[in-house]
Amino acid sequence: MVGRKAASFVIILLLAMTGWAFGRISHFYWPTPRVLPGVVLAPAGAGLEGLTREGFDELLAHWPRKVALQLEDQTWEAAPEDFNFRIDRELTWQRACLAGRARMAAALLGRSVTILEPVVEFDEQAFATWQESLASQVYLRPKNASLGPDGQLILAKEGRRLDLAKAKALILTAWLGRGPVTLALPVEKLAPQTTLGDLEPFRGGCKLVSYQTPLGPSDPNRVHNIALAAQAVSGVILPPGGQFSFNQTVGPRVKELGFKEAPELIQYRLVPGIGGGICQVSSTLYNAVLLAGLPITERHNHSRPPKYVGLGRDATVVYPGKDFAFVNDTDQSLLLVAQLDSDRLEVALVGQKPLAEQVSLAMEILEEIPFTEEEIFDPTLGLAQQEVVEEGSIGLRVRLWRTFHREDGPVRRELVGDDLYPPVARRVRKALP
Repeated sequence: MVGRKAASFVIILLLAMTGWAFGRISHFYWPTPRVLPGVVLAPAGAGLEGLTREGFDELLAHWPRKVALQLEDQTWEAAPEDFNFRIDRELTWQRACLAGRARMAAALLGRSVTILEPVVEFDEQAFATWQESLASQVYLRPKNASLGPDGQLILAKEGRRLDLAKAKALILTAWLGRGPVTLALPVEKLAPQTTLGDLEPFRGGCKLVSYQTPLGPSDPNRVHNIALAAQAVSGVILPPGGQFSFNQTVGPRVKELGFKEAPELIQYRLVPGIGGGICQVSSTLYNAVLLAGLPITERHNHSRPPKYVGLGRDATVVYPGKDFAFVNDTDQSLLLVAQLDSDRLEVALVGQKPLAEQVSLAMEILEEIPFTEEEIFDPTLGLAQQEVVEEGSIGLRVRLWRTFHREDGPVRRELVGDDLYPPVARRVRKALP
């Protein structure tokens, strides 16, 4: 009798345990019209326990939201609708329900809650383009300490740039409800390369050489780029044996670093490009370096002679491929000073004592290459009609010589460059023959 009662008790216990287990499984894994306990929606930190689909949609109706971005006295608005930012409510709801039913496993692993990331969609390319524009407005290049036109000291200034990754994370998080609707833009501080103390050896020094080029009638963005590149060059100190690289000093020509779109010479033609105009800085510096007698380690001529400098005396730069570079082979440190005013750019080299030798430059034209005519047939033109699309220009092959002089006369002559400026075809649009 006792054995029969014990068996019955075991059967009842097994049935109860089976029912309990079935109930728990149903509780966690069967479809439910509500979110189960322990699910929190990130990044807003909102608990979803007990929400129905209707309540879930009502909660998400408050997001995304516009946020304001502040830096000092400037404010920008980041509106999610400008980038088609949206929360995929259906998929996020399904994940919320699954997260609740899976909480038993999470509890076994010692997790008190399940953090659910909402499923979002947005136009990442449009957002990246907007961030690029924002970064260009935020960027300030650090300003080296330097010397003014009359030898006065110019104080160094700290620069800044936008932390793109941190800014993106802050904006996306704020759109989804966490934190204030007004954010401080995250920026990185940029230290100047040259401080006032570094200039101490040059106080009372002398301008060794200088060279000027005219700005002429220039696009405002072009002048902006020239000023930005000149600021990067000015204040650079080269110790004896020091090497200078224009590309390393000025950096990439991108909007995030403040450069703007302006005409630049590419394959014989002026086309819009970010950083257009900075070749005038490299060319002006090139001429000052030539007159200082320093060795040139890399330099390239343009495809067409620029108007602001003579034949064979230009130096084109393309980041990161074509650079202008030279070495300070003197026994003294050299300070580079670049100054821009309304109609000219001047680059000078300052030292503590005069150079032992003076330099003169001479250019010779080796060859003139005639241009050809290129016909473009256009069926929209009448029989007698034609239109000159581009005037041709002859090609030139030139050499530049540098002669070193002392008080008693010239001491040596060297070939600096042998440059080819290819001819550019005359292009004429004509009627069909």
